[in-house]
Amino acid sequence: MPTKDNISIVNYSLALGILWSISLSIIAIWTISEEKKSTLNLAAAEARAYLNKDQALRLWATEHGRIYIPATDSYPADPLLAHIPERDIETPSGIALTLINPARIIRELDKNYGHLYGVTGKVTSLAPLAQQNTPDEWEKQALHRLMNGEKEAFELTYINGSEYLRLMQPLMTKPGCLLCHAGQGFEIGKPGGGIGIALPMQPLRSQETSAIVSKISILLLLWCLGISSLIVGAWIISRQIAVRQAMLQKLQRSEKRKSAIFETALDAIITINREDRILEFNPAAQKIFGYARNEVIGKKMAELIVPKSLRHQHYEGLQRHLITNQATITDTRIETTAMRSDGSEFPIELTITRLDEEDSPLFTAYLRDITLNRQMEKQLLHQASHDYLTGLLNRHSFEQSLQRLLDNPGPGSQHCLMYMDLDRFKLINDSCGHAAGDELLRQLAVLLSDETGPDDILGRLGGDEFGLVIKNQTPEQALQIGRKLLEDIQDFRFYWENKIFSLGMSIGLVNITDTGQSLTDLLRLADAACYRAKEEGRNRIIVTNQFDGDILQYRHGEINWINSIESAFDQNRFLLYQQPIFPVEGGMAAKPM
Repeated sequence: MPTKDNISIVNYSLALGILWSISLSIIAIWTISEEKKSTLNLAAAEARAYLNKDQALRLWATEHGRIYIPATDSYPADPLLAHIPERDIETPSGIALTLINPARIIRELDKNYGHLYGVTGKVTSLAPLAQQNTPDEWEKQALHRLMNGEKEAFELTYINGSEYLRLMQPLMTKPGCLLCHAGQGFEIGKPGGGIGIALPMQPLRSQETSAIVSKISILLLLWCLGISSLIVGAWIISRQIAVRQAMLQKLQRSEKRKSAIFETALDAIITINREDRILEFNPAAQKIFGYARNEVIGKKMAELIVPKSLRHQHYEGLQRHLITNQATITDTRIETTAMRSDGSEFPIELTITRLDEEDSPLFTAYLRDITLNRQMEKQLLHQASHDYLTGLLNRHSFEQSLQRLLDNPGPGSQHCLMYMDLDRFKLINDSCGHAAGDELLRQLAVLLSDETGPDDILGRLGGDEFGLVIKNQTPEQALQIGRKLLEDIQDFRFYWENKIFSLGMSIGLVNITDTGQSLTDLLRLADAACYRAKEEGRNRIIVTNQFDGDILQYRHGEINWINSIESAFDQNRFLLYQQPIFPVEGGMAAKPM
């Protein structure tokens, strides 16, 4: 579909084409007119040249007074000169001569030799002596004009269908003219007639036509070149406009997409200039930072959303980038801190891009509030390091914390490890279900957390087993803490579905020394002490150390018995014996069951 620009180009091209055509037409008309004027001037000059020749011949003849020629049949004596004495004379040798006047000389030249140069000359008068000198209609008009004082008469006329230039000049009366025209009233020095030339125009018209055709052809070629240039130029401009329109439409679509993205983006998009003044502030930025757009446009970004602790770093980085064109965060994703309108700070993810517009750099910041991300990260880290049921450290995190303490216990410090196992937990789990057992573990975790210090390490090691690292306490102090925990557990009552349960706990206590004992050894020793507490009646605490071999030997002995029994089962080394039982009465043996 033609666009407004294309229609304008067509109209302009048509107007220029018409103007070009009119201009060349005017030039063509002027060229034709000039050629015709040139032809006429050339013809007039040529006619004057011939006329001057005839005039010169006539003057020459007149100035000589009398000119005689032999009288022959071709040139008999002129009867019009009969009144002149000595019209006819005879030479001593007997040759008959007759007088000839200038008019006859010119007439004879034109009659007999005019074909050599194609021009007809004639001497005429309003009162001619000879019939041959009688003027035609045009010559009569020309003679009247000459008699009235005009110096020359010329005109384009047609003779027998051919175009001629007729030129006539006055024939002034000389003294010699009166020889033939005495008594006709001629006065010396005044026009007595005229001498005329009839110049054929056909040769000059042919030259004129050739010149006109040549020049018109050149003009026509120029017209074709001009029109072709206009057509090609219009096509090129139309193509350029089409390309420009396509690019403009593409740019407009891009701008619409950009605007849509800018307006609907969930991330804050802020554009600043080299002076840190805000130029763009999208709706997401308004929502995240709590500013309306009209509140921030033209103001410095650092004063609005950059915390005071980071502003100096922000300005320093901006100036360094403007001076050196080097930056550490451009086109790089980083995490930093931003500030809301109420002054509260929150974590963001930031990316900055630079765009040079008219030699002036613009910086666009893409900011994402990662508060929820940080919370989720903390939650995931907590889930990875803590027991999902009780919220205490899980076994892996507990062992890591204990290992760090072993690696750096601190000079002169004493720490203790408790390994705790609930008594009769399986009874509650089996009688009331796992939901009851889980709730019991949660309540016990709260109880244990309330009784431990802020620096102590408490964790769930698995099932109903817990671990507690008591920092900066001697074994005696740790023992008192353990006894207090036992009392709290004894006083604790668990309620579930109208049932009340009391509990106990067995605790193994190990002193953590700086003798280089391993994590595995400590846990094994504490576990063995806890097991010993259960064997000795439950609900008690057993204190041991790495030098207490009885604890480990006892535990190892049980483990060995368990391994031996399992191995015997695997190897079918168990034997079953039976003995018949006879009743006292009846004498019959009972069948084996």
